[in-house]
Amino acid sequence: MKKSTFIILSIVSLISASLHLTSCEIESAGTGGLYANWQLRQIDTLSTGNTADMTESTIYWAFQSDVLQLRHISNGNQTLYLRFDHKRDSLIVSNPILVETKDEMKEVTSEALLLPFGITNLTDTFSIEQLNGSILCISNRLYRLRFRKY
Repeated sequence: MKKSTFIILSIVSLISASLHLTSCEIESAGTGGLYANWQLRQIDTLSTGNTADMTESTIYWAFQSDVLQLRHISNGNQTLYLRFDHKRDSLIVSNPILVETKDEMKEVTSEALLLPFGITNLTDTFSIEQLNGSILCISNRLYRLRFRKY
């Protein structure tokens, strides 16, 4: 219990500190443009070649510092926070926390909450296939996710 409370407080502290930054330029220096808000636009299933058009998607990923915020607006504005590690062409996401209310968060223990976001494990590794000023394309063992900068 104390470990999950520590993790939650650490994430909340990082988010609060991030909100006080006044310039995206400072935060994005050296990250290859990952620090931004990204709207999910397409999901490809790698094993079948099927593509899901997500252009009307209300699923967003936002990167800041070492925290990834996931939002699914049309699903009650569901919000999750994860840690992320970005090195070269690799992106590892881990330690998911679900925001239940403005005062309550809980550790995610099942991948089911992450699947709508294209994340298949509590710790998931993505290859970065494309990252520029307007497009992010990443893939894990099951999916290729395409985003537009928002």
